[in-house]
Amino acid sequence: MRSRFFSFLAFSLCLAGIAAQQTNPAPDALKVYQRGRDLEAAGNMAEANVQYQESIRICDAELAVTPGRIESFVVKSWCLLRLKRYAEAISTGQAASKYATDFRIVEVMAEAYFYQKDMENSLKYFQKYVEGVPETADRVATAYYFMGESYAGLFKLDHADIAFATALYMSPRSF
Repeated sequence: MRSRFFSFLAFSLCLAGIAAQQTNPAPDALKVYQRGRDLEAAGNMAEANVQYQESIRICDAELAVTPGRIESFVVKSWCLLRLKRYAEAISTGQAASKYATDFRIVEVMAEAYFYQKDMENSLKYFQKYVEGVPETADRVATAYYFMGESYAGLFKLDHADIAFATALYMSPRSF
């Protein structure tokens, strides 16, 4: 009888814990980031930046608990890119690469290098990105466009022409 009571008590405590988690869910960094993107699209950059900062805070808290959580690195790097904190986006990508290669982060690093006017590293990371993802990946056409811009910045105009043509070919709007 006593063991049934304790089993019932343990079961009840588990249910109470699950209910508490459901009523007060942990903040979702991706949802906060997406709110920021929606605000940015609506032209409210100040509020968007607040959301990006909050998303970074959530990601940092997640990484403090689970240092190798790649999804936290991905969302954090996206936010840093939106906030134009390019050096931090690159260092976040470098930190993530100690755990795994994630091509979303590779693409963010390529873009961050581009905006820092480091065309050699930008090309290196964009090439790694397009070699590592399927041709149908969302950002392939964009990557080739950035590669074209990078080559143009290095005055490698034949390469730029090829990259721009590839970007047009890969663009889903070109079909």
